[in-house]
Amino acid sequence: AAHAGNIGGAGAWETLAEAARLLEGQADLLFVGDGSFAGVVRNSCVRVVPFRPASEIPSVMAAGDLQVVSIRSGMERAVVPSKVYTALAYGRPLLAVASEKSDVAGIVRTWGCGLVASPNSPEDVAEKVRWAREHPAALTEMAAGSAEAGRHFERGRQLGHLADLVEAVAARSPRCRAGSRGRPYGHAGEAAPVPQWAGHAVPVPDRHGSGRR
Repeated sequence: AAHAGNIGGAGAWETLAEAARLLEGQADLLFVGDGSFAGVVRNSCVRVVPFRPASEIPSVMAAGDLQVVSIRSGMERAVVPSKVYTALAYGRPLLAVASEKSDVAGIVRTWGCGLVASPNSPEDVAEKVRWAREHPAALTEMAAGSAEAGRHFERGRQLGHLADLVEAVAARSPRCRAGSRGRPYGHAGEAAPVPQWAGHAVPVPDRHGSGRR
């Protein structure tokens, strides 16, 4: 398994370091990158190498049967590491060391593109790595799910969705419909009405076309 990117404050590095110890002689964990918590993994059985140039990204993505994405407990609602989308773009299966409540775990479950392990359990992480080694056919299926997810999350497509959403909201806004006719509200400082969808999750189609919130 390989992790590519920043080794910063959001990851469950102690869990991964202990998982590497449990996997010694059975499987390797490779880290490509650096960061403020790099010392945690360097002092374990994890192999750490410096960031590679952009021209070597394909090789980095191919370095592991699983691409590791790590989010420590308490940060699952705060971050979605950008490396997730890089791995998906290259069709690589994910090992999400993150809470089941995280968006990353949701992506893995929705698209069938990897495995999820607890960020608090080195034993769970090690078990998932061992399982992956013993099930190469499943990894092939996960890679196909990852590639499909990568096409769904492709930047141009998502920007198009965002533009459609902004246009739909603008079309429902009295202020925008009023155009040059002036303020549509009766008093200075009066707030515009809040759209009904505000504060609610926008459904995202899953791989079968149904909505997920």
